[in-house]
Amino acid sequence: MPLNPALAEAAVRSGLSAVCATCSRYWEGRDKGLPEPRCTARTKCGSPLAGDDFHEYSGPITEFDKQCFVCAGRSRYGITVRGRARVIGVCLTHAKLLSDLHPVDVVAPEVFLRTASGAVLAPDQLQPKAARTLSAAIAEVERYYDSKAKQ
Repeated sequence: MPLNPALAEAAVRSGLSAVCATCSRYWEGRDKGLPEPRCTARTKCGSPLAGDDFHEYSGPITEFDKQCFVCAGRSRYGITVRGRARVIGVCLTHAKLLSDLHPVDVVAPEVFLRTASGAVLAPDQLQPKAARTLSAAIAEVERYYDSKAKQ
């Protein structure tokens, strides 16, 4: 069955992962009357938050690190699941949401985020940075020069 972009967009707006919304297995599940969000994957398949890397994905996405797995926006980070090579993209908005998640049952031992520079971060390290004011920037520079003068 060819992918219907309008249905896929509606599914993402309703909260379904953009990867699942573009997967033919998800839509086969709808055709067969499976309860949402069940699909026709042979084994448990899902996002890194479920301890998986969409290993049974069947759809148009070929480079999972280029777009956010939640909203299909441009990715800023990449999530990897321990023991898996595939990097799954996540945008800044959804990367910030990951730090608010507290799993009830640990499915995967660790979820890592990888920045474009290659630095590896745990979700709890992603805290929104407060915007610096001019006075804070000046105070920071003054502290720096004071510390150099004392050396």
